[in-house]
Amino acid sequence: MVSFPPSLNRVAWDIVEEINASDNSAAFTGGVVDAETSAEYDEKVLALSKILEEQKEQIESVKDLASKIRAIKLTKPESSPQPVSAAMEKALAEARDLTEKFGATSTEAKLAWETVEDIAQNDSSEAMKNDLTDECLIETIEACEAIEELQRALYVNEHAGSGRYQG
Repeated sequence: MVSFPPSLNRVAWDIVEEINASDNSAAFTGGVVDAETSAEYDEKVLALSKILEEQKEQIESVKDLASKIRAIKLTKPESSPQPVSAAMEKALAEARDLTEKFGATSTEAKLAWETVEDIAQNDSSEAMKNDLTDECLIETIEACEAIEELQRALYVNEHAGSGRYQG
């Protein structure tokens, strides 16, 4: 099984976003004018193309596996509501009593409700219910598709001068 680090997926996706967001009007005006810059550009495009070609099989493998995993619908275990902790029950009762006794805007009531909020924030059961697996799989598939699109663009760029409509 081949796996890419999340940073590679992020980089690939960033490249695609940059390509999509860029002003490509200059791409249709004829290319790089300076010979030195043109040679450097061609060298870098060729190097990138070679790297992507070397990784093509692994990228396909990642995309295929991510698609297969995404297609498998695992049933999530039934989750029952978590019982309220004793500390939360005590804090709620105290906050209600102080609000009744001193009023909702009193310092005592405000501090008591802050305690309730602190206890609720420390309860991570809600955060643990959902994982990010589906979202990560979708992003992995999208990153692989973006790399494939980049490969196609590089191929077209490499073979741009060989068409009969060039000139």
